[in-house]
Amino acid sequence: MTPCISITFRENVERTARILFFVVVLIALSGSPASSQDFDRNGSHWYPPSSVGNCGGSFSDALPFALQRKLVRGPNPRDNGRNFAHYVGIGLSRTMADMDVETFKKFIVSAAEAKSLTKPVFIDPDSQDYWGSPIYVQSYLLPLIAKYITYMDSKGLLTAEERKKLVDWGGKMISGQKKRRENGSVDSRVASGVALMSWGSLTDQRKLIKRGYRQYKEAIPFVIGNIGNPKLDPLQVLKHGKSKITDLDSYNLTLAHVIEGAAILENLGVRAFDAEYKGRTLHDAVDWWTSVIAAKPKEFQGYKRYSDNYHVGWIPIYLSKFPDRPVAPTLRRIAEEVSKGKRPMFAAISLGGPVDCFWGYQ
Repeated sequence: MTPCISITFRENVERTARILFFVVVLIALSGSPASSQDFDRNGSHWYPPSSVGNCGGSFSDALPFALQRKLVRGPNPRDNGRNFAHYVGIGLSRTMADMDVETFKKFIVSAAEAKSLTKPVFIDPDSQDYWGSPIYVQSYLLPLIAKYITYMDSKGLLTAEERKKLVDWGGKMISGQKKRRENGSVDSRVASGVALMSWGSLTDQRKLIKRGYRQYKEAIPFVIGNIGNPKLDPLQVLKHGKSKITDLDSYNLTLAHVIEGAAILENLGVRAFDAEYKGRTLHDAVDWWTSVIAAKPKEFQGYKRYSDNYHVGWIPIYLSKFPDRPVAPTLRRIAEEVSKGKRPMFAAISLGGPVDCFWGYQ
């Protein structure tokens, strides 16, 4: 019996050593860029801005959609989920400009009652009928709903019943944000992280904020680690559903969601923009990326104000936090060139739409 006892003992020691090793790794990872206890319990994912000069907009800019429970992606202009989210973004912008407040409230509460877009329909990515991830649409719809509730709460414009309907509606979209089905790319992971942090803050679910934060961090090595990377080849083309996306656009899209996530984290008490990864920060990423897009590489599709993903809608978010950094004048010039004097300046749908309105950019 002694040999058996010896083997069992050795196996237990080895198993314990492996467990301790993984614990040490997890502790190390949890410390970057900030630990979970850094969250401010009195913070909010978003604060309605005092300046709403860029708010408003016209519902005529939104493409047709149907209120339905199933979320099926389609080609533009028939992408129902995308069109719905754009409409909600315009509605929030108009609400903040004190336009049609009650009319839009009736609409969005009725959408909540209908459980609109809460049932994602998954299609084989290799199929000719695949036009994108339904989970990704929910990832940018959830922060919009959270902002709408937060804004209406700040004005005392929601009844308890209306608020509950909206919260219950958004809650039905949470599970897909945690999973990897149609949600595995780096931009999708951080977009879901933003959704979870927003919703966790709105509903005071600290575990949800922490879960979103972990997903947000998955994108940091890609964004900061690729600063100046010659392998980020503007001619390299990746398959992206039915379309093709260059490395430049993939980086820009991921950076956009990371900046939105970092802005939320700053509101929650985490200095996300100053957190270091291999000695560099998000500020370094913004500085480098600004120099890249300011040169207007022909392969870059992001010089647009109105687009799902191909936009520089992250600029107003960043400048709302850091208006005086050295890179700010270049970013302002780019934003003005892209928006061509229109207000709201952006319809950056994957970030909610009129981002300059939401973040108080002037």
